Amino acid sequence: MSDMMRFFGDPNARHAILVHVPIALSILGVLPAVALALTKFKNKTLLGVCVAWFAFAATGALFAEEAGEDAHDAIHEAAEHGGAALTEAQNHAIHEHEELGENGWLWPGLTAVVFAVGFIPKKRVAPIAGAVGIAASLGVLYWAAATGHAGGRLVYEMGVGAPSPGLTGAPAADRSGEAHSHEDEDGSVSPSG
Repeated sequence: MSDMMRFFGDPNARHAILVHVPIALSILGVLPAVALALTKFKNKTLLGVCVAWFAFAATGALFAEEAGEDAHDAIHEAAEHGGAALTEAQNHAIHEHEELGENGWLWPGLTAVVFAVGFIPKKRVAPIAGAVGIAASLGVLYWAAATGHAGGRLVYEMGVGAPSPGLTGAPAADRSGEAHSHEDEDGSVSPSG
């Protein structure tokens, strides 16, 4: 548990942990929306699931955005205080990811509101709200995928925000005591010492 708390102390690790909630919920949110459509938007339980689903995704996105702001500050602070200077490409990629993430909680939040309109007890309201909600959930799916892809490029292609003293200010993980393995000539894997 102390390792997990240590990760929450590092803004980059905290952001990496928190982004998975809104990404997963936003991408998978189309599923309950389609299930609701299959009931011709009449199943109030599924309607409530859609509202709660996207409200939770919005809340997760808000926490991820806040953590992202902290990670952004930590990256720039580390670069200013002797860490590796960011390249123009890295700065551009940070800006792109930041633009997608800023106020990103609004997209799943508005989708939750659209689905909530379906609770209005008028015969034609639920199908219209449901259809607009499905379209909105597809937009949220796109937003989450684009934002996640931009963040993934930063970390996995450019090394920004990855655990390295030069870009995050956090010490690199010490793995010198971990057991390593190698492939033997016969193709089997054995520990190396």
